[in-house]
Amino acid sequence: MKTSFIITSICLLLIFINCKPNALPGIDDKISADSLKADFKEITSNIETKVPTPFYLCPKSTYDSIKQTVEASLNKPMTVIEFYQKVSPMFMLLKDGHFQFFLSKKLVENLEQKNPELYFPFTVFIDHDRIFVDSCLRSDATIKKGTEILAINTVSSKDILNKLRYGVALKSNEENYFERRNEDRFYRSLLQGMGFRNNFSVKFAGKTVDTKGVSAKVVATLDDDGHDFSYKIAEGKDGIAYLGIKDLLTENRKKLDSGLKIFFKAVKQQHVNKLIIDIRNNYGGSTKLARDVFDYITDKKYLMDTGEESLQNSKKIFEIDTVPSIPKPMADKFMGKTILLTNVLCYSSAHMMANTFQYYKMGTVIGQISTEPLFISGEIQEGITSNTQSRAYFPTTNFYLPGYQKDKVTYFVPDYQVYPTIKERVTGKDAAVDLAIKMLGSNHQAKTR
Repeated sequence: MKTSFIITSICLLLIFINCKPNALPGIDDKISADSLKADFKEITSNIETKVPTPFYLCPKSTYDSIKQTVEASLNKPMTVIEFYQKVSPMFMLLKDGHFQFFLSKKLVENLEQKNPELYFPFTVFIDHDRIFVDSCLRSDATIKKGTEILAINTVSSKDILNKLRYGVALKSNEENYFERRNEDRFYRSLLQGMGFRNNFSVKFAGKTVDTKGVSAKVVATLDDDGHDFSYKIAEGKDGIAYLGIKDLLTENRKKLDSGLKIFFKAVKQQHVNKLIIDIRNNYGGSTKLARDVFDYITDKKYLMDTGEESLQNSKKIFEIDTVPSIPKPMADKFMGKTILLTNVLCYSSAHMMANTFQYYKMGTVIGQISTEPLFISGEIQEGITSNTQSRAYFPTTNFYLPGYQKDKVTYFVPDYQVYPTIKERVTGKDAAVDLAIKMLGSNHQAKTR
């Protein structure tokens, strides 16, 4: 009886072990080559079978060649970070920011909890193959803004940036996006792309500084500036109104709508007829928020996109959109002169907003050539791999934007292009705003509301 009970217990335990999900690997644990190849197959299968047009900016033959090389390199056990570095060229190659690849969220959280000095303690500016200090995130900093970083952990800045490009050749607009995007998350790029963590040896001209990193809590504050929506109105009869919109996230729609109501009422009351709308560094969200803004600045009918394509039962489905959006008759509609500020980080629905604004001649655009074409992707899905539990994101829909040409890859090109120099960025000079003010014909200082 006792023996029978023991045998039954062992069987139940084995069943439980076999049925439970794969255990989360540690950051330095080695994962078998077979498991890595299985994860890689899951990732590439999603790209190849769930995305309607995955190779719009990358020839499939190039993708297939790199895929074969990556798969062959997964021939021995490696850590999740090493796996990340092997697979990342596939995502860089596609040249579409809606394809994203990250380490397991839980793994990173565990790593952050165990390592309170995990991340690189400087924010940076990147200029081609050079890296400069923006700010230091440690209180004991003595390095000035604008100081060039020559190497980190004995690896030159040039070699670091080349490694983060993963050997993919980039056009000028793509390089601009690469630099700005890696500036935005340089602490994460060094962890995932280089494996640097906790202790950093930073070489400057004439000296090398050995420093500890900073916590996840510290780097989280970089994303939380509290200014997702802001506005200013310059005083005086020739005043200029300024509207800054940092995201188009659905959860912020009520806040935006409330702010727009207050802002445009004040603009009308003060008889201001010059407006700057700033959507630089706006990664998008929902086009509904873009439409909310358009309600106040135009009477023109418009289309945000002219059609879309998706997959249904593995077959490509096309839908044409010919029904225009009609702006609402707002009581405080602005009918003066409007300038829109963009940059290469205007992405997704913000990219659509800029293109619609220009295409339907709602005003003048000052900014930068987009890295996203006028045939864009969206409707993102997440795939979590079985063994490394890495997160791979991929788009499931493509949209045709006004101005799209079927036989040619076209980009959004602003009316006036502005690319700040390192000197301008270090000193805080905003060449785009300066040009906008000059074009609007006013030198009045804006007063924050």
